[in-house]
Amino acid sequence: MNVQFRGAEAGDVIELEEFYRAAKVSFTGLSENYSYYLLAEDGAGKKIAAIGIEPLRDVGLLRSFVFDRTFPVEQIPSMLQQVLLLAQVSSLKSVFLATDKESTLSLFEALGFRRVEHDELPDELLSSSHAVELAKRMTTRFMCKTFSK
Repeated sequence: MNVQFRGAEAGDVIELEEFYRAAKVSFTGLSENYSYYLLAEDGAGKKIAAIGIEPLRDVGLLRSFVFDRTFPVEQIPSMLQQVLLLAQVSSLKSVFLATDKESTLSLFEALGFRRVEHDELPDELLSSSHAVELAKRMTTRFMCKTFSK
């Protein structure tokens, strides 16, 4: 399958909200921060995956990675690399993620993320109500990728 990645534009917001709504995933902040979202589309232009970054001063929190069943699983690392490029060109210094799936840790480590303990999370990240909620869960693991200058 031919998959194209691109940054979201203002005209994508309503369709992207519907995509997240259908997946029962929060899209809070999407309309204000659509430029921090990456889309994957099939050859016909249908949205088949999306991932966002919640910008918090000079750090970001990866959010809302959703893909439909037609999205090729082998494209997940490529999509993650693309969203990390988006973070860099948006002048973010670090990107954090939260996961409760032990099986994903090695993938994120291969992409340059390191594990971070809850007490190491920066204040910027904790200004996000979403991050605070995630930090309350004992099973949530945080990881961070810092971009070199």
